[in-house]
Amino acid sequence: MSGCIPFYISIKMKKMIFIVLICSSTGLLYSQKHDYIWLLGVDYQPQNPGIEGSKLDFNYQPVAVEPIIMNMPLQTSTAIISDENGDLLFYTNGCWIADRTHNMMQNGDGINPGEVHDMRCDEDDMGVYTAGYQSSLILPKPGTTDIYYLFHKHIIYEYEPQFDVVADALLYTIIDMSFNNGLGKVVQKNQVLETGFLTFGQLTAVKHANGQDWWIMNSRDTTNIYSLNLLSSGGLSGPFEQAIGLPSSLASSGGGQANFSPDGTKYVRYAPYDDIFLFDFDRATGFLSNFQFIPLEENEETSGGAVFSPNSRYLYISSGLFIYQYDTDAANVAATKTVVAEWNGVSAPFPTLFRNAQLGPDCRIYVYCGSCDVIQVIHYPDEQGLACQVEQQAIQLPYPMFRSMPHFPNYRLGPAGEEGLPCQPVVSVQEQKWVLAPVVYPNPVQGGQVVIETGLSDLREGTARLYTVHGALARQWAFSAVAGRFTLDVSGLPPGVYGLEVAPGLPLARVVIVR
Repeated sequence: MSGCIPFYISIKMKKMIFIVLICSSTGLLYSQKHDYIWLLGVDYQPQNPGIEGSKLDFNYQPVAVEPIIMNMPLQTSTAIISDENGDLLFYTNGCWIADRTHNMMQNGDGINPGEVHDMRCDEDDMGVYTAGYQSSLILPKPGTTDIYYLFHKHIIYEYEPQFDVVADALLYTIIDMSFNNGLGKVVQKNQVLETGFLTFGQLTAVKHANGQDWWIMNSRDTTNIYSLNLLSSGGLSGPFEQAIGLPSSLASSGGGQANFSPDGTKYVRYAPYDDIFLFDFDRATGFLSNFQFIPLEENEETSGGAVFSPNSRYLYISSGLFIYQYDTDAANVAATKTVVAEWNGVSAPFPTLFRNAQLGPDCRIYVYCGSCDVIQVIHYPDEQGLACQVEQQAIQLPYPMFRSMPHFPNYRLGPAGEEGLPCQPVVSVQEQKWVLAPVVYPNPVQGGQVVIETGLSDLREGTARLYTVHGALARQWAFSAVAGRFTLDVSGLPPGVYGLEVAPGLPLARVVIVR
């Protein structure tokens, strides 16, 4: 396939940016929309019958942000996959696997068996597996349309000489989507791929130079040893090990992020105390080379993320108070460090510090904070310096999330020499959706009136509907708005969490009623 040329057009609507790709030809790789649905959630809340979460749907532009009620709490061991058309297939929290209806997939229970599973996956506890961010990863098996591999790190608790959490194995589970009318079935579960002390999290993958197979990259804890496994149409082979660069430290295990550049030629690890490890990568051989150590100052070393721009040139490090940009094409990469954002002090409800990051299929970078209800956006990541335009608190989520940002490799990477762009055209054939839910205040409310700000100055009248978490209509009102603002009386409604709809196509606003 031939390449695409991006044209960036600024649209003053909801502070979002549209990106139009003009392509000389359309390749099959652009139909690989496995990363088009992101689910963000929280830990198990025994007082609530459902798990409140947020869905980001990249089938719409700007990205549609919607509330969702799931049966599964989510945290660091989250992995999600959609089909080639961008429709949700299944997801996991490291304890079990849910199908697209949010119910347990056939044979989807008992992921990562052992003491930690028994302690953490019980609903009376937290209901989530906590093997570190990037500890689960889903890849389609090459040469098939129905088979998917879930790779997941297994952890144990060590009690002597002091308590510690250790990743002791890399497992895989196979899902066949041809079963149960497309809802899928787990056909193999908890198969051992690697054993030994592994880095907490930091599991990622990249396409082989043939554009079909997958290299799965892992690292061994407190060493400089990297291990690769190859997933091909014939199954798995490996691990293949290589010692290169500096050893990682125990203090940094699980506190950062690992990523390949979209074109697959670079690999980065960032973690506090270890700082930045940058490598070149050969997609044909699987070898790392040209190790570069990029230090940060001690006050800059906090848990965060590492992600490349769509053109693979710029590296972004999100490190708590700051987001840094580096030019990886420079002879001295470390010398190009540029501060492109400094935390603005906002809490929502906890400090919105810069943590892990993910390149979206719309060519923007999304940076999340550990526990909050907003997402930061880097609108033009291919631009140098401040021209990349970091917008803090750019997206308002319906519900807060807790360390549940999913990680996706570049599913659209082509063969060597035909890499193309990692981003999908953003002009959607589907109906436009609004980006942000209405603003409600005070919220929580103890009864009486609440003010609704729709953000739609031309919305003058309509019907507002309040739904329970089960989707039942609790109350409705006819309203008249001035400049998109009106009030509602919620007196007499039982305490709880509700979803408020004020216009078709506009995401529900979250309303909390307390007594």
